[in-house]
Amino acid sequence: WTTVGWIKDLKQAWGIDHIYTLGLSGGGYPALRYGMDLGATRILTFAAPTELTTTLSQIDKRGTGILHRLWTRRPHMCLNLREEIAKLGDAAPEIVNYYGADMPEDSYHARNIEGLPTVSSRPVAGLAAHGVGAWLKQSGMLRDTLHEFLREASGAALGVPTGVQTLRASWP
Repeated sequence: WTTVGWIKDLKQAWGIDHIYTLGLSGGGYPALRYGMDLGATRILTFAAPTELTTTLSQIDKRGTGILHRLWTRRPHMCLNLREEIAKLGDAAPEIVNYYGADMPEDSYHARNIEGLPTVSSRPVAGLAAHGVGAWLKQSGMLRDTLHEFLREASGAALGVPTGVQTLRASWP
């Protein structure tokens, strides 16, 4: 909560209108949590876990060690995020989640939050791997994905110097 408070103070002090969170794989869970706690405009995740519960290891064994450490040290953080997103209803941040449609564990997590009003699942057909971010980059879709994610943000609105805006616009 200290970090959330600090970021909220920065948002107010700097006059920031929009907060965005992004997470890949295991970083997707904190991106979702921080995004909800901060009232983010949008959350973008790639193959994110959406549930950290004691029964998860029966379905997804990839993070068993991390889950055990979290459960013993910070059990209040081990939640099924579907319930947390649902509590916010239409006030929840827009959530866009890319995942490999043929990757069973990632599909499980994506289906867990599907159907909620602000969630947009983006399954990649035929992808049976966890590396959906790499797939988006290799397919040439990552840039458009990031532009959609940050659509309200412009360099000028963020106070970015013109030279940096030009550099950003020239990124492949």
